[in-house]
Amino acid sequence: MAARTTLAKMQAIDRAWNARDWKSYGEFLAEEFIGFATGETRQHGKADHLEKARRFCETFPDARVDCDSYIELFTSYDGSRSASVARITGTSYSSGCFFNTTFAVFGRWARGRMIYQREFLDTETMKRHLEFNFTRKERSI
Repeated sequence: MAARTTLAKMQAIDRAWNARDWKSYGEFLAEEFIGFATGETRQHGKADHLEKARRFCETFPDARVDCDSYIELFTSYDGSRSASVARITGTSYSSGCFFNTTFAVFGRWARGRMIYQREFLDTETMKRHLEFNFTRKERSI
């Protein structure tokens, strides 16, 4: 039963992010939350994590995690660990260029909240999509 609850919470946290419902999103994170993001060597806490999410969504206002059809979504038997791999899409606010790539999250849960997270955004594919679309856009002008 704990595993199902964790899977539902993974989907709910992604839905809150998609809706930009930062209050609900933050409620899924424990106060002692520790996170690591792609390319970072230092951990960050809950407040920084929320701020990073907001900034990303300001840059890509229509960004969406496809949480209705994950590529992979699973949890440990006791629900204390989870993993998700999903498509993430978005369009740059400044250039109008879009990306479509993968996003993976590995988390640890305690007392119904995420206490630890490692997220991996395929930034190389994201950059290539944005550059390709920018180049295509420039050629059409």
